[in-house]
Amino acid sequence: ALVAFYLPFLGVGSRVFGFLAGYARQEGITSGAGIFYLFALGHLVALPAWVGPAYVAAVLAALAALALALCARPGPEPGSAAAIRAMGRDARRLGTLLLVALTPHYPWYFTWLLVPATLAPSFAVLALAAAAPLLYLDPIHTLLLWPGLLFGGFFLLLLAEAAGWRRRSPEA
Repeated sequence: ALVAFYLPFLGVGSRVFGFLAGYARQEGITSGAGIFYLFALGHLVALPAWVGPAYVAAVLAALAALALALCARPGPEPGSAAAIRAMGRDARRLGTLLLVALTPHYPWYFTWLLVPATLAPSFAVLALAAAAPLLYLDPIHTLLLWPGLLFGGFFLLLLAEAAGWRRRSPEA
């Protein structure tokens, strides 16, 4: 869908993305300095400069692979309740992968996960969005504690969900 909506604007080339590249640099995404996992790992060992760009490339490849896998899979009857749940589940998976991989510093980035998480509920994703205000406790984003609690808690809940901690519906 994104490619289809981009087609009418091919004439402007990469300028259609506006400040996206500048924003990625400003937030430390392209260098990896703004990504919590690399920030935390950098406290333990010295990371070479190529780690940040390699991490971002791996995240983009994982997102593309997941999107292709979701598109290639046969789906339920279009327009049915099952199709709406599947769309919510797929959007939740893609959005969660993007946010959990890039670890934004601002809580409001997590709120849009609530829409697909209500169509295809996931306690881990709902808890991630609800706990995101913990990031306000360190507005300079220098401490490991609050993002560690946020993302660590998410992964623990995700593992619990995968292990069947709560009753799962067949489409989850």
